[in-house]
Amino acid sequence: MSQPLEPERYLELFDTLDLNNIEDRRISFHLLRNYFSTVLTEIAEENLGTMASINQDSLDKQWRQVRNKLETVPGEVPEELENLLTPILEARNPVTHNDRYDPRQRIEDLQKIRNRAPEWRAEVEQLAESYFHAWEDLSPKEALIDLAEQNLQRVLASGPRFDNFDQEYTMMHEAANEAKEKLEQRVDSDREHIEKELVEVVRSSQSLRKKLAEMEKKEMEYEDYLMNEGADRMRGR
Repeated sequence: MSQPLEPERYLELFDTLDLNNIEDRRISFHLLRNYFSTVLTEIAEENLGTMASINQDSLDKQWRQVRNKLETVPGEVPEELENLLTPILEARNPVTHNDRYDPRQRIEDLQKIRNRAPEWRAEVEQLAESYFHAWEDLSPKEALIDLAEQNLQRVLASGPRFDNFDQEYTMMHEAANEAKEKLEQRVDSDREHIEKELVEVVRSSQSLRKKLAEMEKKEMEYEDYLMNEGADRMRGR
């Protein structure tokens, strides 16, 4: 059985580095990325319900999954939570695929992100606890409707990052709109009875979320391919 990771250990290691050196800056970037990733995995497993294999996902996908669930609770997810992660997400590819890339080209102050990290964690944990308690109060039918709406909202809010994925996203959006229409027209939220149509919509929404996750993985692989191809051209291969 694997030993649980301790997010704070990444920050402790960060504090031993000298950010005046590019080597230490590159290491510090990976430590911050691992910190945020481990925190999101912990939060998801403790308070956000089933999120299969989130510990194996990229930080970008982890944050999108967690944020989508948090956004279902009344109130807004503070913009500063997103803003703290954005530089880390944007620098991932160049740092990973170019061993001479200096994180300072994308991230002005790594130390500032490190200093803010514990407070960021506490705020996300608090939002996750609110989500957990909100779900505790739902009836089985309300929980199914909420789950279907979350899934469909996530799919409909998605979009291709590259033109060659347009058709697949269009098909997903059409299927999501059909499921949304069935949910709105064929399911009575005021009745306790769980209709066959609600079960069908939940299954469809789950299938679409799985399809979306597969698409996002394909896009990330394609982005990595483009990055590697560009790096090879620069090296004259």
